[in-house]
Amino acid sequence: MPSYRPRLKGLKGVGELRWQSGKKQHRLLGFFLAGVWIAVVGCTHKQQIYNPANALDTAQKYANEIRDGRALPTVEYAL
Repeated sequence: MPSYRPRLKGLKGVGELRWQSGKKQHRLLGFFLAGVWIAVVGCTHKQQIYNPANALDTAQKYANEIRDGRALPTVEYAL
């Protein structure tokens, strides 16, 4: 079962869903907007190293673009 971390150090309003599969820790980086979770980047994590290495910067960039209306989320699922 994934766990949720609402804030990531150095990022504004971006959190992560975390789970382990096999021997890898997986992450979905994203944020809530109008009560909907929007995932912007998927990555793996090991000893404070994210793969891809720019995952945190990319997540912040995409989150800002969506919040500012410069980009739209592509898919929304009702749970």
